[in-house]
Amino acid sequence: MGVYFVEEALSSDRKKMLCPTEEELRDELSDFGDELDKLLALPKDEFEVIMYYRCKAKVLREKNMIGHSELYSSLGFSEEFIKRLRAIIHKRFLAVRKPVYDEIKSMIPKEQKKGTTQKKV
Repeated sequence: MGVYFVEEALSSDRKKMLCPTEEELRDELSDFGDELDKLLALPKDEFEVIMYYRCKAKVLREKNMIGHSELYSSLGFSEEFIKRLRAIIHKRFLAVRKPVYDEIKSMIPKEQKKGTTQKKV
């Protein structure tokens, strides 16, 4: 399971809620010091694949990898570390899901909300 979002469409407040800072990761993953240091030292494209399941990322194609799991196992991340990382991201996703859904819903014209596509004559 992954978290999918269009970065350009997400407000900066929502992005902050969804994407943990380095400090927040250090607080939540303090018992994984070496693995966390390794994660934070990755190039941005690899970091984002690990964090956000970017399965179709260019970096994976360049390394002839099928998916994100192949990348994190090749980098030596433990299953427990990845599991905890996913839990952090999922918790944040749940915090922004409802407000984002409500924002999107408010943008849909009332005629479409009712399921009608007929035009008034």
